[in-house]
Amino acid sequence: MTDIEPRHKVEVVPVKLDKHPNADTLSIVKVWDFTCCVRTQDFLNIDRAAYVPPDSLVPTDRPYFKFLSDKAKMIYGGKARIKVSKLRGVVSMGLLVAPLSESNWQIGEDLALELGVEHYEPPTDINTSGETEAPPPEKAYIPKYDVENWRRYAQYFQENEIVAVTEKIHGASGRWCFSQNRFWAGSKSEWKKESEANAWWKALRAHPEIMDFLKNNPNLTIYGEVYGWVQELR
Repeated sequence: MTDIEPRHKVEVVPVKLDKHPNADTLSIVKVWDFTCCVRTQDFLNIDRAAYVPPDSLVPTDRPYFKFLSDKAKMIYGGKARIKVSKLRGVVSMGLLVAPLSESNWQIGEDLALELGVEHYEPPTDINTSGETEAPPPEKAYIPKYDVENWRRYAQYFQENEIVAVTEKIHGASGRWCFSQNRFWAGSKSEWKKESEANAWWKALRAHPEIMDFLKNNPNLTIYGEVYGWVQELR
C-alpha cells in the first residue's frame, strides 16, 4: 500500500474561450467537466491559467487575488473563499487565474503552494471538539486521505459504462487505530484524547467489532464517517 496525499490542487490548465450566451463581456472556459466564467478581456491571447477549485481559500494580499479583497473574512483566516456562483445564467465553478507576464507556468503544474491556496475546512461542531494529542508512533500506518470532485475525472467515464455510486453520509470524518497496546481515535486532521463525550471515542465504543478488528490488526488505521449527533444532524 502507498500513502494517498490530499489532492486539493491548483493545476495549470489550457484555456479556450467559448462565447457566453448572455453576456458580451464574459466567456466560458471548460476545465475538465467544470465550467468557469471569465472576463473575456482578461484572457485574450492567454493559452493557460491556474484553476482554483471551489472551496479554496485564497490570500487577497497577493496580486492574483487582490480583486477579492472585499470577500476576505476573519472566519476564513483573513482569506477569501472561492465558491460556486452563477454569472448571467451560467454556473461558474471555481476561479481561473491568468499568469503574470514573467510567469512560466506549465500545463499540469500544481501551484497551490506558490499561490498560497488552501482547502476550506468547515468549522467543527461543539460535540466533535475535544482535547488533542500527539499522533500514534511512527510504525503505525496512517495514510493521508481526501475526497476529490468527480468532475475532475469525468473524462475517464465512457458512454453506457456501468458505474457504482455511493453516497457520503454527512457527519464528521474519523479514523481509528490500535497501537502501543492502546486505542487511538480522531478526526481527519487531529487525534483526540480519550473522553466519554467525544464523538469519535463514542463511535468506537459503540462498535466492539471495530475494536476487535483493530486489536487483531495493530498499527493499521481505518477511516469512516461518524454520524448521528454531529454537525447539525439530530
